[in-house]
Amino acid sequence: MIAANTGMGGAYSAAQWVEYTNRGADTIGGGMRAKNGNREPYNVKYWCVGNEMWGTFQLGWMQLHHYTIKHNLVAEAMWKADPKLELTAVGDLETINRNHDPEAVKNNLPWSKGMLQSCADYMDSISEHFYDGRLPWNQAGRVGVVEHAGLIKKNIRKKVDGHRELQPTLANLKGRRIPISMDEWNYWHREYAYGELGCIYELQDGLGIAAGLHEFYRNSDFVPMAFYAQTVNVIGAIKTTRTAAEMETTGLVLQMYRAHFGEMPLQLEQNFGDRDVAAALSKDGRTLTVGVDNPTNEEIELKLGVANAALAGQGTRWHIAGAEPTLHNTPGKPRVIDIQKTENVAVTALRVPPLSASVSALPL
Repeated sequence: MIAANTGMGGAYSAAQWVEYTNRGADTIGGGMRAKNGNREPYNVKYWCVGNEMWGTFQLGWMQLHHYTIKHNLVAEAMWKADPKLELTAVGDLETINRNHDPEAVKNNLPWSKGMLQSCADYMDSISEHFYDGRLPWNQAGRVGVVEHAGLIKKNIRKKVDGHRELQPTLANLKGRRIPISMDEWNYWHREYAYGELGCIYELQDGLGIAAGLHEFYRNSDFVPMAFYAQTVNVIGAIKTTRTAAEMETTGLVLQMYRAHFGEMPLQLEQNFGDRDVAAALSKDGRTLTVGVDNPTNEEIELKLGVANAALAGQGTRWHIAGAEPTLHNTPGKPRVIDIQKTENVAVTALRVPPLSASVSALPL
């Protein structure tokens, strides 16, 4: 996914970007790519039309009623360069720039609502971003582990519920649902150990990412795309020094779920309180996968009941866990937190360690 510059850039430069990645060598952009040594197109399908243009920190920022005009011009030019693109528009469910956008203030018009009203025909999805934790722009301190592990899930639900409520009220959508691309989400803490914005991620952060993944699965009808931000050092899942690199707890959770959690989310009929549970079938439908996030200090046992199927044989569990919620990995030092694999897991009663996130694969 590539973000076209809609601040200092415009329709022409965005279209050339698309030509560079997707068109033949007979176009201006494609010719530049061929000259740089890649004659065949890359065929990039997903594009952001700008990034966080609601923020006055962005170069080329403008008021909402001006930006909607620019978005439509840029999107139209990008689709002309490649009609197969799927375009994500800049959104933010709550932001009104009260100090710089008198028109939006007058109409009490938050950014996402304004974009949906004026640009719905020029987007396939709309972006929402959020971060939580010990943020650099407030004085929030540490909270309890259960509360901390629930922050990501809470923010996802807030964004999705906001759009579920907003979009049916917009007459121009005529019942159409514009899905959310949650293309930035993560914890963000203000203590930087790895250079600019390079905060440490502890076990409790990994538990929160697992609960967040579960919430995305529950809302996959409205959120088809979600991108953990970022990758390396800057609020990243991997941290480095000059001589070493190491996976953060958040990265381990993403790795574990990517490798072992199923592809078809299932409905659960139980509320698990402080714990968070999600289930999905594997692509072939032969394996039930169960994700359990346990931010408490007590081991739990889940007794499974599956409708229209029967559990068979022994299962396999992968999990991360630790004795303290503040444990974390450090580049160049032995891992403190790692993915553990357990074979021959009983399928009728899953035992889950305290302070852990786990994925169990159970044959059907």
